[in-house]
Amino acid sequence: MGNALDGMTGLPMGEYIQYRRLRRIGILLLKEALRLVSEAGIQLESLPGIPLRDFKLMVSLPIPIATWLLGYAMRSRGNSEIVTSTLQSLRKGKKTEIDYLNGEFVKLGKQIGCPAPYNTKVVELIHEIERRGSFYTPDALYKLFKSV
Repeated sequence: MGNALDGMTGLPMGEYIQYRRLRRIGILLLKEALRLVSEAGIQLESLPGIPLRDFKLMVSLPIPIATWLLGYAMRSRGNSEIVTSTLQSLRKGKKTEIDYLNGEFVKLGKQIGCPAPYNTKVVELIHEIERRGSFYTPDALYKLFKSV
């Protein structure tokens, strides 16, 4: 999620989490990813400092509540200037690893016959940014995902 959001907007975490609509896209990506993993029977592990049950609970909540909680959780995690490897590559004009991040969910969805429209959109948009070298504004990005 983080790689996708900062990669598509060019904004570090501390900036993109200020936009409720971007956090909403993040929740949609997480919901889709968890659904795919569950359908495929893949067991997940907790992230450092985030128990898996808490993570799953947050993502299972209605989107407005999950969006608010995501913002709260990200703001309380510390460094607001975090820039993922995807954004670092884009800033250097290099190809990203998006095919091995969100692209893996797209691939998994195809393997199990379950669509992954949000992760597909991320891969498409990041590849477009790689080609043209410019990012999306939060409003433009929201409009693109609203139609997914």
